Amino acid sequence: MTRTQESTPGRRWVRLTIQLGMFGVGLVLLYWVVRQALDERNQGAIRSIRSASSADIALLLAMTLGSLLINGGIFWACIRPVRNLRMIDVQAVNAVGTLLANPPGKLSIVFRVFMHHRRDHIPLLTIAAWFVAVAIGISAATNPIFFASWYLKELDATWAAVVVAGLGASYLAVLGIAKTFAGEAGLARFRRTVSILLLGRLSGFVAGPALEKVHAGFDMLSHPGWLFVQMALRSADLFLLGGRLYLCAKIAGTHVSFNDALVYGAIRFAIATLLPSGAMGSQEAGTTWIARLRQTAASEQFEVVLVFMLVTEMVVYSVATALSLWWLKPWRIAGESRAAEPESEAPKSLAASPAHPMESPDAVHCD
Repeated sequence: MTRTQESTPGRRWVRLTIQLGMFGVGLVLLYWVVRQALDERNQGAIRSIRSASSADIALLLAMTLGSLLINGGIFWACIRPVRNLRMIDVQAVNAVGTLLANPPGKLSIVFRVFMHHRRDHIPLLTIAAWFVAVAIGISAATNPIFFASWYLKELDATWAAVVVAGLGASYLAVLGIAKTFAGEAGLARFRRTVSILLLGRLSGFVAGPALEKVHAGFDMLSHPGWLFVQMALRSADLFLLGGRLYLCAKIAGTHVSFNDALVYGAIRFAIATLLPSGAMGSQEAGTTWIARLRQTAASEQFEVVLVFMLVTEMVVYSVATALSLWWLKPWRIAGESRAAEPESEAPKSLAASPAHPMESPDAVHCD
């Protein structure tokens, strides 16, 4: 028995312990937030929510659904320069993935990778590059709006000018770097750069096809039109996220300025994305803590506002997930033979795809 084989059970137990630990942290945070939300001082806000008009609730649910669809559109627009996936399929995967992002363990990533690898036959390294490209586009659009809203207390002409300038600078920076490494010439430049960073090690990886799959991320971000679409969708989603938080506070009978709603919406999203403890609980606890540090007017009722927002999301996400699972039927894919289409053949369509599919969309269609 090799050393690797001997250590495998140990590594599995470590991973299981970490997963259980994260699950426990998520449950503790959720329990704390819910208990705070149900505290006596929040009873007035809870009564306001119970007596909310059907029009306000319908608007909140519609905005939540809109945010879910926009996020699915971000994933679709990002990979569009190299693969023409069907929008409805990407939306369905995103709906299930969004719901699975709430419990600990990053089940969302597992599901997304499984579906796009097995159903769409996208190489694993290209999926990784895709997710990184999505994160870069999201950050490029979020940061200017977040920092402008954090430091400028009013949404006035100065705020708008700072946001527009910041978004333009972010767009040009991402596009410029991506174009440096995009295409055949960029691939050769990328190989040289990786070889230097690895100090000449792993020469087989640097010269082999695996690096081409990673390189697809630069092709995704180097298309000016689709990068613009991705960043525009993220900007719209951030305003929609802020609007949902603002509306939740209004329904709860408390006040959060739209400027602060943008800040806390971005913080809530970042916590949910980055922490391994899962979105549910951690995003509410972290956002409430930051609101109290900033001494926001509604910070005392912030737990009930965020829990209310979470409940509306769970309603929309659960319905969307049920419909998406019916559409995707992942249990059928799990039973299919992996030999049906080897991964080694998948990169051919990537390599043959033009860097700018708007010029020839049929060439990259892979439905």
